[in-house]
Parts: sequence; C-alpha cells; structure tokens
Amino acid sequence: MEIKINKEIRDYEEQMIFGLSLRQIAYAAAAMILSVVTYLLLDGILGREVTSWICMAVSAVPLIMGFFRYDGMKGGRFLLCLLRNIIYENRVITYSDRSVFTAVMDTQSERR
Repeated sequence: MEIKINKEIRDYEEQMIFGLSLRQIAYAAAAMILSVVTYLLLDGILGREVTSWICMAVSAVPLIMGFFRYDGMKGGRFLLCLLRNIIYENRVITYSDRSVFTAVMDTQSERR
C-alpha cells in the first residue's frame, strides 16, 4: 500500500469530482453560466456562428483562472495582485546617484 504525500504540504488540494478541486469546479460552473448567458443575449443579434465564438472566448477566462498558478498564487489572487500593481502602484521611480555620505559632506562644507 502506497500513500502519496506532497513534498510541500501547502500544495495539497482536496479533490472532489473527476480529480478537480472545489475551486476548479466553481470556476467551471461560472464559465458555463457566463457562456449560457452570453449565448442567450447575443444569439438573436449576431447569429449563431459569431455568438459561439464569443461564448468560447468569454468562458475561457474563468476556466483559465480555475487552473492557473503563478509563483504559488492561484488565479484570483494573481489577478488581484496584478490589478493592484497596475492601478495603485503605478508611479515613476527615480534613481539618484547621490549617497547619504555625499549629502552629509556637502552640508558640512557649506557650514565652513
């Protein structure tokens, strides 16, 4: 009898149905709901072929988010960090080659 244990215990995810975690199942359900709503809204306007392509594109986003991992972060967490980085921390960083020692020496020379 062999029991598999992950090398990193924090990477463990309980598998519910078909080897998918609850998070992955929730994102798949969200993708299906978005796809159906998109189809019902756009079928009469754009026709079936264009609507089907739009449904696939719309449902791909939640599906990718359910399986995506980057640097230990799951898809939703990564998206929040990315948005925070783009919106809140988007500022110009300036580089100054003047050290603290040089600043102190200049103020001392001005006093003399």
